[in-house]
Order: sequence, then C-alpha cells, then structure tokens
Amino acid sequence: CRVREAVVSTQSTGMSLIKIRDLLENEKQNLSNEDYTTIHSIIKKAIETNPKIIHEEALNVKNEGNTFFKNRQYNEALLKYTKAIELVDDNATFYSNRAACYQSLKMIDEAIFDCEKAVEINPSYVKAYLRLGSLFAVKGDIEKSRLNYEKVLELDPENLTAKNALIEEPVKTSPAGNSFDPSNLGGANGDVMKNMEELLRNN
Repeated sequence: CRVREAVVSTQSTGMSLIKIRDLLENEKQNLSNEDYTTIHSIIKKAIETNPKIIHEEALNVKNEGNTFFKNRQYNEALLKYTKAIELVDDNATFYSNRAACYQSLKMIDEAIFDCEKAVEINPSYVKAYLRLGSLFAVKGDIEKSRLNYEKVLELDPENLTAKNALIEEPVKTSPAGNSFDPSNLGGANGDVMKNMEELLRNN
C-alpha cells in the first residue's frame, strides 16, 4: 500500500514523516490491524526520537493555534499553544502567543508569567516586552509597565507604541486613591490590545 511504500522508501525529513503519519490515518481502513499497528509504531518512534520532527510538529500545532486565535477562539488556541510548549519548551514565540490568549481571556497573571518566560528565553524579544508593558499597566503596576516599555525602546528606539505609552498620563485613581483604570492609558494601551492579532500574525 502507499503507506508501506512511503515508510520503506523515505530517508525522511521531519515534515515527510509527519505527512506519512497523516497518510497512515487516511489509509487506516485499507490496512490490516497488524499492518496499521506496525507502521504506526515505526512512525511514532521515528518522530519521538528526532528533534527536527518534534520541532516541526510543534510549529504545526502553533499555527493551528494562530488560526483559532485569529477567529477569537481563545480557549482552543490556548490548548494548541500549550501543546506546542509541551513539545518544545524553549521557544519564546510559543510562550508569547499563549500569553496573548491569556490576556484575551483576562488571565493577566498567567499572561505575565508566559511573557517573562519568553524574554528569559529570548532577551531581545520586543513583542513580549510590549505585552508586558500592557499587562503591568492593566494590573496598575506603572513602574514595571514603564520599565518594559523602556526596554522596548532600548531594543527598538523607533517603536511608536512604547513611545506613546511613556508619554501618556499613566495612572487614574478613584477618590479613595487605590483603583486603577487602564483606560486612562489612552492610545498606548489601546494600541497594544488593538494590535495583538497583528503581532501574532507575525509569529
């Protein structure tokens, strides 16, 4: 059958083995249980022992997450990004993308954790610092918000979102003086939220 021929002939890259795995599922009804089990075991072992294949699989899952995110299906996207991280746990983009989901779901602490993990992996990751600036602003931690926007400008001196954030009046309090209103960040914080999908499209 086509699956057996593909497995026998491949000297494969990761992508080709993933395609063979998909072909196996499509051809399952044409295989005996013994053939299916044998071929599935060969492919599974090859994928699990090849870092290139695992990385390719993680990218595929991340891209599925991006599709869900763009359709505002944040919980579904969250599951995909989490799966990508389980496969490859040192990719800053995966954490940053999951942080965008958490932010969209108003899970601010989780979003901050993922962004901080992203910049730990890649200390030059401007988009993660931008998200941190926005997230800390939402929490009312203006000092940390400012530090992250300043880090953006250190890495990208012409970044308009960070520049605008730093010139806006940062805090609005209630008469009691302890209630933060993120809307007072004006265009800067709004820009980050409005552009979240655009940022994600580039990842």
